[in-house]
Amino acid sequence: MNLKSKSKTIMLLVAVGALASGQAQATNGYFAHGYSVKDKAMAGAGVAYSTDTLAAATNPAGMVLQGDSYDIGGAIFSPMRSYTSTDGPSIPAPLVCPTPPNCPFSIGPQSLDSDNEAFLIPQYGQNWMLDSESSIGLSVYGNGGMNTEWQGGTATLFDPTAGTMVQAPGTYGAGTAGVDFAQLFISTTYSRKISDTASWGISGIVVYQTFEAEGLTNFGGFSLDPGNLSNNGGDSSTGIGIRLGIQGEVLPGVTLGASIQPKIDMSEFDKYAGLFAENGDFDIPSTWTVGLAWHISSSRVFQIDVQQINYEDVAAVSNSLASLTDGSCIPGLPPLVMVVWVGSTGLGLAGKI
Repeated sequence: MNLKSKSKTIMLLVAVGALASGQAQATNGYFAHGYSVKDKAMAGAGVAYSTDTLAAATNPAGMVLQGDSYDIGGAIFSPMRSYTSTDGPSIPAPLVCPTPPNCPFSIGPQSLDSDNEAFLIPQYGQNWMLDSESSIGLSVYGNGGMNTEWQGGTATLFDPTAGTMVQAPGTYGAGTAGVDFAQLFISTTYSRKISDTASWGISGIVVYQTFEAEGLTNFGGFSLDPGNLSNNGGDSSTGIGIRLGIQGEVLPGVTLGASIQPKIDMSEFDKYAGLFAENGDFDIPSTWTVGLAWHISSSRVFQIDVQQINYEDVAAVSNSLASLTDGSCIPGLPPLVMVVWVGSTGLGLAGKI
């Protein structure tokens, strides 16, 4: 998964066959591809065909079709993360660092694997029919598995006091480096049938997210708020949003579905105001999904969903990192020399470092 590559992503999720047959895989940035076991088996496709009480995570219109029921489950997410660094930046000798401590440094050369490669992501949903035409439901789901932990390695840093390069332990020369990020969504849904083959729904969503970073203290000279950059323990953020959806049969055996979730404004990660753009702001980007489900037989369904996640909504994710690698930060110095940016122009995924 690559959080840095694009601010806007379009995914095509196709699943053919019975609910649990075969394997399908997809990646949606740091969003999950499906929030129930059944949806994950279909690569996350499901906006036109709801299968359980986690339907609200994709299309709240599908909840009324689940009757009085509940679902409890979990997924093991196991991302394998590693990095390899070869030669560091070409550091001129004698080194001239015009704005200490904003001086160049190099990583490795080395190859490291991240610890923490298995994450349990639980899920729960329940639906209560108010009458034959409407229901209220509760769905609890999350995004997670964003925990990296780089133990070992070294970095070569410039010591402006001694005027020499020194070697320090850790990917960035400040010990074990890594981040831990998770999101919890609690969705309360009202869904109602329009006809025997169509329905609509609306969900009110409470979001709770946590974040922690370590091993970044040597970037303090590049931050406007170095005290709130790294090694401050866990921090939390909350927000409230909605999701709207509709689902209906347009031809015998063919169902269309659509849902939209506007951007959710989250409170700021105050302990990491010096890391994320916009002083610790990390909102939930807006999304929309449209799809089709074709019931080929009683046991086979063809589904196709198109989903757009507007990562460009969130400066802490989408802002460009180009100036860190194109040599434009400070002319005449290596590309990894950085300057402080402020406000909404802070670096994506790296805030003001």
